[in-house]
Amino acid sequence: MTTFSTWITAPENVSATLAMQAVVEDLCSTNRDRECNPVLLHGLAGTGKSHLVSAVVSEVTQRRPDIVVSRTSAGDLEQLLRHEEEGAPSVHVREMKEADLLIIEDLQHLGQHAIEQLTLIIDKRHARQRQMIFTSLQGPGQLRHLPSRLTSRLACGLVVGLLTLSPQSRRPFLLQRMEQRKLQLPSDVVDWIVQHLGGSARELEGALSRVEILAQ
Repeated sequence: MTTFSTWITAPENVSATLAMQAVVEDLCSTNRDRECNPVLLHGLAGTGKSHLVSAVVSEVTQRRPDIVVSRTSAGDLEQLLRHEEEGAPSVHVREMKEADLLIIEDLQHLGQHAIEQLTLIIDKRHARQRQMIFTSLQGPGQLRHLPSRLTSRLACGLVVGLLTLSPQSRRPFLLQRMEQRKLQLPSDVVDWIVQHLGGSARELEGALSRVEILAQ
């Protein structure tokens, strides 16, 4: 299970980490006002957006089992909305409108047909103080295929970027992951990974998995 306990905080993601922890505390409190709404996490693939979102869901549902969470990808959203317009009521679309927490990932894949409906959903949820989290490869200003009426709504909340890990952050990341896996590697192997791989956490995780298999 993806949780905050398995998340490794680094300078490149500390702002996003604090933002997501603030969302958790806000949702789990009796406060009805949502201070950070919507939240848009953006960053290249492998920087940890989905991990952080999953950690939020895990933490919130554990602490508040009564909270309803709706999570979908932007790529699937258009099909869901189209089916509803064709007269096939969708439980998932209804949850998107009413859930305590709505998560839509990979906004860069949002189709043109879903833009108007999503804009309306955001407005209605914002008016009712229903928390929303979005993820994307890019920030609102770079999502040029989306109209300003949508990107302006995304930008009016909290926009937080995640960066790929620098060489200085890759080593502690690898060492913590090795400790969690109970994996021991020679220092020169760790040095090689740090120097030759990029800063994607997903890529670093994959390297550890391959080395672990080779060691066995």
